[in-house]
Amino acid sequence: MDTANASEVERINKIVAALFDDFDADRPVQRDPCVRTLVFPCDTYTLPAARLSRLRAFSLEHGVTTYYVKSLLEENFSWWHPDNDVIDDDLSELRADDGTIDANELRARGWVKLPDRTYWRGIWDPSGPLPDHSRLLEHALIDGAGAWAIAFSQHDYAFLVATVPVTRQLLELWNTTPTHDRQVLHDELEAAPHRDRALQEALAHAIAGDWERR
Repeated sequence: MDTANASEVERINKIVAALFDDFDADRPVQRDPCVRTLVFPCDTYTLPAARLSRLRAFSLEHGVTTYYVKSLLEENFSWWHPDNDVIDDDLSELRADDGTIDANELRARGWVKLPDRTYWRGIWDPSGPLPDHSRLLEHALIDGAGAWAIAFSQHDYAFLVATVPVTRQLLELWNTTPTHDRQVLHDELEAAPHRDRALQEALAHAIAGDWERR
């Protein structure tokens, strides 16, 4: 992915304004006539490979070769990345009681602090590797034609925002339904009730079923 230029930033913001009433990092809100549909599970800020591959095919079949990414966080946000030569460590033993990790400990392990760029542009490559968004924090993956967006608000879930017809097409491609993904999340939380509170929040606010009558 490359940083979006000024005209692309303007284009991204127009798409976001058409799809979202509130472009929020915790729980984005769709703008009518769009609907918001829980997508679960995800693989650390990106779709599982099978779903991402079908999304790429869907885009290319509709003549869309470009996708955009916009951060759900405020501009000038920065965060810690492991260096390219550093294998991701389990940092759990370094966390203080409040969940933070001392910056010196991260530096000692080869991590570096980099700014989180707000706007990106990517190209769907039919023969290349799937895009890896795992290094981005909360963000939205946005269709270059403005038909849909997927807001990744936490590691293990996201919300698809699109019109009902487009939502139905994508869910059929993924061989799922809003009710199915919601039930998968419900079953996982039943088995592990102490999972991340963000997943509890996702389940509480998932939209499943009502929009199918529209």
